[in-house]
Amino acid sequence: MKDVCESKRVLPKLVDEALSSIGIQISSKDYSNRNLCNSLVNAVETVLNNPQSKLGIPQSLRTYVFGKYRTSLKEVKSETSNVASLYIATAGAIISMIDRLRVEETYIELYLVPDGSIASFNEAVKVYGLIYASRDVTLDKFIGNIRNNLKNVSLETSLILATMAFTYHVATQVKKLQSLNQYYGSFETYRLISIRPEMRMQVAWERPLTISGHLMTLQKRNAINMLDNFIKLIGYVRQVQNDVNAYDDTISKCLHEVYGYMETGSLDLLTSCAGRITRIVDTLNSKNICGKNKYICTDLESLLRYLMRLSY
Repeated sequence: MKDVCESKRVLPKLVDEALSSIGIQISSKDYSNRNLCNSLVNAVETVLNNPQSKLGIPQSLRTYVFGKYRTSLKEVKSETSNVASLYIATAGAIISMIDRLRVEETYIELYLVPDGSIASFNEAVKVYGLIYASRDVTLDKFIGNIRNNLKNVSLETSLILATMAFTYHVATQVKKLQSLNQYYGSFETYRLISIRPEMRMQVAWERPLTISGHLMTLQKRNAINMLDNFIKLIGYVRQVQNDVNAYDDTISKCLHEVYGYMETGSLDLLTSCAGRITRIVDTLNSKNICGKNKYICTDLESLLRYLMRLSY
């Protein structure tokens, strides 16, 4: 809990209110993520001394955890829980939050949570063990790479593809596994949940993390390395945007087409993406960019090969 908390770039907005309800106060002078994390960890002894002590449920936790209390404020003011449950809920919120994103004029907090089934709790160590396998290679960085460089990729597409690319990279490069087989089926018991952390928190949307089938398809066709190619190509946006007209928009459309193929099996989408990538390569060759930066052309040509493999 301490390691995960301190590794966070941002903490859930609900943490302040939740800690206050437990009796932990942080002065504005000492306010920092590290002090919040230390206070939460140090509160374990206090909680264990009287775990059944009754407390009112903070409004933020009613939205996030205690869903049965999503009724009118008049009805829920008297609802209580024990301090141990509130503590576990706060710790769970920190562990399951994977990013805070700006979407249009507001912010959302993104969580990866068990769906409540016994299977989802059995898979918790495996799933969160993957999420927190490295302090340097983190899911929020993969999401940020897509969101910061590509303006025309939908939130859902960017989150699913970032999670797939992150899973493949961490499993093979950080954990040094030969395949993703042990994770297939694990993700389907988890849900991506987006919350607007306003005065009264709202669940913006949620969906199952259905990526096992997509990863299996790419691995079976020996094309799973295309996930790494996409991440690298997204990272080249600022380098080549002046040389290739609408490079970022082209990569965005290609991402949507590949995601569409994984959802529908439509080969036309792969053909369209391959055409877009081919035109980028032709443009770079005509301007002798490949001679100056061979890596981008190598990654583009590699992606083309994987697209062809999926097409046959």
